[in-house]
Amino acid sequence: MSGATATTDTATMSTNRPETIFRDYHIHCLPAMDDGAASPEVSLEMLKALAAQGVPEAVATPHYYPDREDISSYLERRRRSFETLKEYLRGHDGPGPFPRLWVGSETAIVPRLYERDLSRLFLAGTDYLLLELPYTSYEPWMAEEIRNIRLEHGAVPVLAHLDRYLSSYSDGDVDDLLSIPGIVIQINIAAFTNRKTVRFVRWLAEEGFPVILGSDAHNTSTRTTDLSAALKYFFGKKGDRSLFRHIMGSEFAPGGR
Repeated sequence: MSGATATTDTATMSTNRPETIFRDYHIHCLPAMDDGAASPEVSLEMLKALAAQGVPEAVATPHYYPDREDISSYLERRRRSFETLKEYLRGHDGPGPFPRLWVGSETAIVPRLYERDLSRLFLAGTDYLLLELPYTSYEPWMAEEIRNIRLEHGAVPVLAHLDRYLSSYSDGDVDDLLSIPGIVIQINIAAFTNRKTVRFVRWLAEEGFPVILGSDAHNTSTRTTDLSAALKYFFGKKGDRSLFRHIMGSEFAPGGR
């Protein structure tokens, strides 16, 4: 696939931000894989939008629901979808560039998930595993499951869009999750449109928790790759450069598969 051509030096644009910004660690851009991009055409537009905003790399994280599908079946579907997208993009090198795209998963947490062969779901070439909490009331088994995954598989657990649970989780619930050793917090770009979630992200950074960002984009209309809220927060007139530096320091480099 084509790699993004944005530079990694200190050159800045008129927005007073680096030409190359953070990676997108959570995007649903594989065509016809889940409730994300419905076609390669939509995938292309999503990736072009990321590149236009300075994103050099992205990790495709299609949903994996362990109670609906076995891992081998999921991985075969993901492989076919990824190959379809790569073939489509080869015919569209002209309008690029596109971010370099890696593959991973967004794996739903279910009881006894740790007993499965989870290493095949890690984010490309790493030991990071993006985990989605259930959209139910918090229960202690969820944190215990993540601890078991870490111990059994040597995984670095990454909590997907923790910002989305703040309205339904108590402070004690969040503290229980944050007590998991080595936990990494993925925050959605949409968090920067809400003062409460922004305060939470800043608190995470102040407490030293690794924070990475994701668009969690699914399409080009309702759940898009628009990063403007975060870019304004980081690089506006009163931009929070310290939080931006913390996020950049939390990033990990995916490897090839």
